[in-house]
Amino acid sequence: MKLIYLNGVLSGTAYELAPSGTRIGRETQNDIQLLLNGVSRYHAEIKRRPDGKWYVTDLGSTNGTLLNNNLISVPAELENGCILSIGDQLFRCIDGDTPQSPQPKPLFKPSISPADSQLGQQSPFVFRPSVSESAPQPPQSVRTPSREHPAAQQEAEDIVPQVLTGQINLFNNKTDKKKKGDKADSRQNLSDSDKHKKRIGNLLFVLAVVVVAFIVLLVFLSLNVAESNSESSTQTGTQPVKIVNPLVVYYEKYAIQDTTIFRFTLRVENKRLEITLDEPMSNRRYYELFQQDIDKEILDDFQKNLDESGFMNLHQDALVGTTQDRKEYRRILVGYGSKFNDISVSNDISETFNKAESIIEDFLQEFNLDIVSQSVESLLSVAETSLYVAEEAIQNVDIDPANLPKAISNFRIAAQRYKLFDPIPEKGKRAIDGLAKAEERLETIRKEGLQTVRLYNERNEFDKAIEECNRLMKIFPVDSDTYRKIRETKINLERKQESARRKN
Repeated sequence: MKLIYLNGVLSGTAYELAPSGTRIGRETQNDIQLLLNGVSRYHAEIKRRPDGKWYVTDLGSTNGTLLNNNLISVPAELENGCILSIGDQLFRCIDGDTPQSPQPKPLFKPSISPADSQLGQQSPFVFRPSVSESAPQPPQSVRTPSREHPAAQQEAEDIVPQVLTGQINLFNNKTDKKKKGDKADSRQNLSDSDKHKKRIGNLLFVLAVVVVAFIVLLVFLSLNVAESNSESSTQTGTQPVKIVNPLVVYYEKYAIQDTTIFRFTLRVENKRLEITLDEPMSNRRYYELFQQDIDKEILDDFQKNLDESGFMNLHQDALVGTTQDRKEYRRILVGYGSKFNDISVSNDISETFNKAESIIEDFLQEFNLDIVSQSVESLLSVAETSLYVAEEAIQNVDIDPANLPKAISNFRIAAQRYKLFDPIPEKGKRAIDGLAKAEERLETIRKEGLQTVRLYNERNEFDKAIEECNRLMKIFPVDSDTYRKIRETKINLERKQESARRKN
């Protein structure tokens, strides 16, 4: 059994439960430590019983433990896919032996690392996905083996402390005769190998001293250069270089109502849009990363509207009681240029925050994503109606070919809404399949029609070619590229026809 974090900075991370028991609470002795509102010191415990079933027990916490939004008073069985709420933290319980539908991509947490940035610029606010299944392990210390002979290395290690304590003086050649005599006798008793070892040790120490002195000199010079540049900048009146960051927007919202949990995230970074929707009780899951860059005009208007909303001047400390209600949570992070702000609220006490949220919703409409925020009833109603219209239109294409674009449009509307459910309903599969077949049929009509026009044109049968163009123009939407191309072809054919008449 695994616990999947549904919110917070660890959203999307999985924790493998131990059959012997997993304790959850604020204290460090717990297996899962949660430093969040509403979490007691020792809040709850999850164990697997001999029959293989998992149970959660509340350990007398102050705020209680919720299972599928129901407060438990006795040990409760954890079923696959159930939602566990401990304080402000939400978990989904996943049985590792049961196949699961693909989970939506986890939330993103802020990071100051510029690594992997598509723009290749240093940026203090860049979002990176938290995808690790477990906390990173600290690197193990590794001792690098010496390249010298072990005996020589030991000799060098013995010499260094002697030099430091004054027992050996490498730089003073003026010693009394008695010491010289003693050393001479000692040297005579040493083998050539021992002498070689001592020389290596002495050389290593001298080399270390030279390296340290060189590093100190470099540090001293760099500090002087920095101070000189600072004084020069002050005298000339130039300003230090500022990092100019592209627009980054992160929006997160989740709400709990009865047994319904709704979670939605939006991320705009490096001119790309990424959205995630998760509503497990209604089987609504959706994820999309747009591969094309956002239009510069749309992005500039988005940044301008956020700036004029006053959101960048909003302060978290001024919003009293914004984290009291754990049944609703909203967060907006915006950064661009040298500006950055990150605000979280749990109710509608801030008019400025609501205005920024409205700007984000208008931005979503540019990409036809406003349907994500619609209720389940509204989505199903529109989807079913569109599917009915599309299937009726496709049956009448032979009577009127203009019904084909109508069918495609309604199939697309239905498919967009049904795709928000996981698994996709049977009607949703019909809409997706119908859309693919209708688009394939329209493409066949386009190719065959243009080929017919080309043949009539080569035979100088301009009347028939123009007639075929008129037929095709009734099928394709007037705002499509195909319609414009056919219309241009028709105009050229009419000119050729008029020229042929004049020659005759």
